Amino acid sequence: LAVPIIDTTFSIFRRFLKGIPFYSADKDHLHHRLLAKGLTPAQAVLTLSGVSMIYGSLALSAHYFPGIQSYAFLSAIGLIWVLLYFLEYDVIRKPVSSIKGQSDLRQRRDLMIALAEQMDHFFSKDNDLSSTLNSFNYWCGLAGISQYQIIFQKKNYYNYGDVEDSLRIIIYKIEKWEIHLGLPRESWSIDSDIKGDLMEKVSYALVRKLEELKSSKVVDIEQRRDSSSLASDTLPVE
Repeated sequence: LAVPIIDTTFSIFRRFLKGIPFYSADKDHLHHRLLAKGLTPAQAVLTLSGVSMIYGSLALSAHYFPGIQSYAFLSAIGLIWVLLYFLEYDVIRKPVSSIKGQSDLRQRRDLMIALAEQMDHFFSKDNDLSSTLNSFNYWCGLAGISQYQIIFQKKNYYNYGDVEDSLRIIIYKIEKWEIHLGLPRESWSIDSDIKGDLMEKVSYALVRKLEELKSSKVVDIEQRRDSSSLASDTLPVE
């Protein structure tokens, strides 16, 4: 039972530091971390089974050899630390800075959620493509998105950041548009309980804004044509 107990207990502790409900789902469990390190599902299962066997051996040793119980318990605690350190949890590798940074993490999370829920209103202040993309870049920074690509009618429309093999690419296909969002591994594991839904909402809001800008450009062009033709009609004829 050591592996599920460690995983459940540490998950509650992680969520407490983030300031989110302990029952919130995320993708930062032990097996998620093993998969993120490049292990196959079968290898992840074998790894966790091996850890369980070690803990089972320690439990049997403590039961049948009372004289080494204290060493068995210390070994069990040490193995927890080694496992969590190997899986690169910040709160284990950098406990002081990680705990101090939790306040900023909670504020960033709250702002990320609030903006995503009101993204159409957030975009309403933008009158051109540049300011719209700046607003989108700001939200991407909150969400930990380091690279994205916007595709319109299967043609590249806009790129931001450098594509890397280590990025996890999430693709949203919305009518004639495609939004490709690239997240580093550590970014995806943080707030993964809500980040997927938020990215979808923001992607749809972005497409709505881009469609609005494209349609407004058409109107502007027609108005310019009308005004230019009117001006030519009023020119004096020599």
